[in-house]
Amino acid sequence: MRWGANQRAVEITGLTNGATYRFAVRAVNAKGDGPARSSNPVTPTAAVPDPPAGVTAEARRDGTVLVRWPAANGQGNRIARYAVTASSAGANAPAGESTSTELVVPAGDLEYGTQYAFTVVAVNDKGAGSAASPVSNTVVPFAAPEQPADLRAATVADQPGTISVRWSPAVDNGRPVT
Repeated sequence: MRWGANQRAVEITGLTNGATYRFAVRAVNAKGDGPARSSNPVTPTAAVPDPPAGVTAEARRDGTVLVRWPAANGQGNRIARYAVTASSAGANAPAGESTSTELVVPAGDLEYGTQYAFTVVAVNDKGAGSAASPVSNTVVPFAAPEQPADLRAATVADQPGTISVRWSPAVDNGRPVT
């Protein structure tokens, strides 16, 4: 590219964030081209990373929820962590943070039997966060039911060889007791 003799700066657009570039500048006059001077290496970056895409959630039998997503594009900066938010019935709450591309939400942190979806924000090493990812599929966390309460057994007085067993229903922990 050529610029005028009085120009001392230029902005170059269309470069790829995260790729390293060097630039050379030389003066040209009627006698020809002068020697080129090379710049230091520079790497363009964006202020914020891209949000992760394709977030998925899986309710697991042990009561945990596994949230996964592909790595976000840091736009020239390193992704330091991901912040995961759980959403249910219009309310949002932090579900946790991860330095990898998945998070296991511990059993009991989310209410069993309640439907949740998740979003993920990528945070770069400069502390800048992306926009939230698209919302994941919904899941309903669950765990094994609790033990029945008030278990009692008694003989039936007017029916020899018969025992009556009664109990209160167990807490279902998010799935119907079958």
